[in-house]
Amino acid sequence: MAHRSKTRIASAGMLSVALSVSALGGTALAASNASSPAGVAASDSASVSARRFLNCGSMRRVHPNGIAVSPGAAKLAVRNGFKRPDVRPVSYAQSPDSLDRRDRGVMCTVRS
Repeated sequence: MAHRSKTRIASAGMLSVALSVSALGGTALAASNASSPAGVAASDSASVSARRFLNCGSMRRVHPNGIAVSPGAAKLAVRNGFKRPDVRPVSYAQSPDSLDRRDRGVMCTVRS
């Protein structure tokens, strides 16, 4: 179930990236990629909060409790003994699948 919703989000994210490239031009997007912090890839210059995290260390600098794909996934994480992750569906879709170790819709969570 998580993969199906993740695919829809990724498709929407690709569309927004394509729109921002046509609206801003290639040089503006390249400049935003060059200025991104280590471990974080800038994905969409129009959306500051949507980032692609390459590892849990870089994700926890921005989201100390990790991220979830949906409010339901965040609630399930809390029930399983984790701190409540931030709900960031676009960042979840753009980050590597390996960060969601058990395929539960959460990445880089922290035990309570």
